[in-house]
Amino acid sequence: MRSILSTSVTFWVLCASVTSANPTPNSWQFEASIKKANLLHDLAKFNHIAAQHGRNRAPNSPGFDASVNWVRFRVQSYAKFSYLAENYQTKADLVDFKRLKINHRTVAPIEVGVLLGGEENAPQTVQGHVVRLERGGPDFCNNPNWISNVDVEGKVLLYRLADCHSGAIGGTFTQVPFTGTPAALLFYRDNWRPDNVVKRDLDLPSLAELSKLVKRQSGESALWAIISKNEAQKIHKDLNKNRPVTANLKVVNYRYDDVTRKNVIIETKGGNSNKVIVLGARLDSAPFNSGINDNASGVSLLLALIDAIQAGKFVPKNKIRFVFWGTGGSAAYATGRTVVEAARIKAYLNFHSVSRGAFGVYDGDGSRYNEAGPTGSSAIETLFTNYFTSKGITSKPARLEGDLLSFATGSSVEKPVGGLFGGDSVVHDPCWGQPWPCDSLSNANLNYLEINAKAAAHVLYALDQST
Repeated sequence: MRSILSTSVTFWVLCASVTSANPTPNSWQFEASIKKANLLHDLAKFNHIAAQHGRNRAPNSPGFDASVNWVRFRVQSYAKFSYLAENYQTKADLVDFKRLKINHRTVAPIEVGVLLGGEENAPQTVQGHVVRLERGGPDFCNNPNWISNVDVEGKVLLYRLADCHSGAIGGTFTQVPFTGTPAALLFYRDNWRPDNVVKRDLDLPSLAELSKLVKRQSGESALWAIISKNEAQKIHKDLNKNRPVTANLKVVNYRYDDVTRKNVIIETKGGNSNKVIVLGARLDSAPFNSGINDNASGVSLLLALIDAIQAGKFVPKNKIRFVFWGTGGSAAYATGRTVVEAARIKAYLNFHSVSRGAFGVYDGDGSRYNEAGPTGSSAIETLFTNYFTSKGITSKPARLEGDLLSFATGSSVEKPVGGLFGGDSVVHDPCWGQPWPCDSLSNANLNYLEINAKAAAHVLYALDQST
């Protein structure tokens, strides 16, 4: 590992002088080749793929396979690039069948899972009256309206996941008295964050906290499901009018098991193979929408850079590797590199949800979130922020997250990291965490995406030319 890191440090000493925001003429040519029409073409294709395959492009789905095929089709005639689909093994939550009914009306759950006891003991069907610990008001983070002494025994508990500015989840289960053990849990995401902060998603409450709530005996399990905010609001509306709400959740053969997935790797045939700059974007979507901002936008950005290199608008000195990740793919890729392969990688740039939200630049120096990237990450952050400043755009620091962490401090392949992230809350994207028709083509802001793509072109050029 020492030799790998020392190579990266040497690389970034060389690039330290390239933090100016003023692009050279070649950089301008590279940037100018990025066109909104081309970005829109790819976004529209991914939107069409999702529409034809169950309204999603989720991992291990026909929609994801079609997305892989589209990327291959886009570059198959490009003489300057090679193409590889690399399989990897990972663990995933799998289920043969899931169904949720609320008051006898079928609702598509966003996700389902089993809590505590293990999938082999999971009840296949749970039914009960829906109860809640708070009244679903709009100001939950500042003034949660708890309901005291709720009897949850044998019932289905509705719980809001609200990532408040303080970092707490709008209070905890233990802050309000209740009695009994629920039969199942219904979660819904209703996140709030101030516009000037890009934070990591808190997602589900901790298992320790849930264990206190559920109080299951050893070996027993409980089912949970995540529903949309709109469905949760319907439940709150009925409960506010004292109308009973019944939920029936059925899960067949839920398990956490091995799956085979794939990354798509497209790299330049030319350039110094001992100096590789890797750019990545997640190719799949969530299982409940088309995933246009999250993350067909990042994929279309990479394809635009590939198009420009193929057209001769930028001739890299080094090898440029574009990787379109499957879920869990970046971690599998990093851990699967040999020492020699890892040493050749000089930097990693990640692009996530880049068609709306904040102009978020990963916080490479750790000045905002106290989680700095490996040596050289600060230089990448400066390249991006200076570029936006030169265009009169205010950028905002984004916490290191997602696929970028597979190359960050503490990973098996530590490299200088950077890139762009628009944010993962309803402040930055009203469709974040929401089911179809959210995050379809109309959710993308092409002006925003074009600006981010040009910034990526500038930074890639600067990094490549600095060696």
